[in-house]
Amino acid sequence: MDITTISTLAAHLAAKHDLNPKDAKNIVTDVFAEIVNSAKRGEIVAIQNFGKFTVKDRKAHQGRNPATGEPSPIPRRANSPTPPARRSRTPSTANKREPSI
Repeated sequence: MDITTISTLAAHLAAKHDLNPKDAKNIVTDVFAEIVNSAKRGEIVAIQNFGKFTVKDRKAHQGRNPATGEPSPIPRRANSPTPPARRSRTPSTANKREPSI
């Protein structure tokens, strides 16, 4: 499996749009930085056919250690659940039945 990095995205952009590779990398980095900064400000960043970026605050609460059953405090945290847009999802074949003979 190939991994796409900021550098590879920038290289593709530079080749496709006849840009300087350094300028293309700065553009890609700035786009991702703006997505992160907007989400941190509490804004919803919706990119059509790609997904929505938001930050959700999770309150501190009391959990339980599943192995021992002891109460365990879970601290407050923020996370960014980003489900992919419907169009960008790959169809799952796990739930499809094989035809019976």
